[in-house]
Amino acid sequence: MLIYLAILLIGILVIYNNFRSNKKEEGFSNVLFTAGIDLVLSSFETWLDLILPCIALVNGRLTRHDIKNIINASPKVDYIQLIIGIILIIGGIGLRHYSKNKLYILNINGYFDKRVENSRQELNLGDFEFKEREIDFIRIYNKAVQNCTLKYVAEDIVDEIKQKITSFKDESKNFKRGYTGIAPIPFIMLAGTFFKREKIDEYFEYDKKETHKYYRLTNAKRFFKKNKYPILRSNTNIDNLYKQITEVVLAISITNRITTSDLSQFNGKAVVGLSVDNPDDNIIRYKEQLIEYVKIIQNIIKELKDKLPMIKKIHLVYAGQSCLAFELGKIIDDQQMPQIINYHYYNQGQYKYPWGIIMNGNYTGKYVEHI
Repeated sequence: MLIYLAILLIGILVIYNNFRSNKKEEGFSNVLFTAGIDLVLSSFETWLDLILPCIALVNGRLTRHDIKNIINASPKVDYIQLIIGIILIIGGIGLRHYSKNKLYILNINGYFDKRVENSRQELNLGDFEFKEREIDFIRIYNKAVQNCTLKYVAEDIVDEIKQKITSFKDESKNFKRGYTGIAPIPFIMLAGTFFKREKIDEYFEYDKKETHKYYRLTNAKRFFKKNKYPILRSNTNIDNLYKQITEVVLAISITNRITTSDLSQFNGKAVVGLSVDNPDDNIIRYKEQLIEYVKIIQNIIKELKDKLPMIKKIHLVYAGQSCLAFELGKIIDDQQMPQIINYHYYNQGQYKYPWGIIMNGNYTGKYVEHI
């Protein structure tokens, strides 16, 4: 009886801690597991009478006569209770495994409502395999663009992003994480700055050109063969730049090529370009490709800092996918990097990059207009 109570007490304490930590599914799994263990143990009426002689047998203190009596005296077993207990134990283990492998997906929507839950079949995601957490500023952003009032509401959008990223980190810290987003790149990249030192396990991109469906970034290495993908290269020799310059335009062309005319508003500032050979939509297909692109860009920023000692500001213009913008935000540093401003592209305006967001330093999240 004391053993039953001890197991029950330990189970209650674990379950209480689970629910207190808002781990409801783990709590329910422990409820099933604890109840199952108690049912299994209590289904054997004389299980202690069997265990103790077995211990004596191991120690050489039990005679053959005693063993014969034990075998002949079959303990009474409540088989219905035993089966129910086993089922509960299996159910508890299964629920715990399921909860540990659940995927929490961060979805940043700024243009239109595009949720992963509506596309779960094409991604082979079961109804209960994931939870989607959305950062939705579609209405406020579209209204601000129509009324030319974005500079007045940008701070509110930034605050909402920061708050919801913090909540997402806390809620998903013991689970796998996924990311997707369709929103202005400066807000996507800024969201990444609030997610530093955190890991994303799965990335989902929306194919707006061909299939109009989500696809999942996969591993490039399969069956000892690596799938090829475009290489991101620098087309600027930083050694040739004037050493005393304080500002640089860093242009990254992946889905579209950023031209010289696109950058005319930057008043002849030095341009450092990174590009794949043939920019196109949805070029990023693999996780290794994404990681490689991030490292290349990070190294270029470090090289700018090392070789241009007077540099104070990097104007970052980016034509690429959401997943890379988010990951770039994660590596932007407050202490080791110059001030970085990421700009939003608008093809129809007088200025191709009419506004941007500061990504680091004392003014992180501040809205700035074209220069």
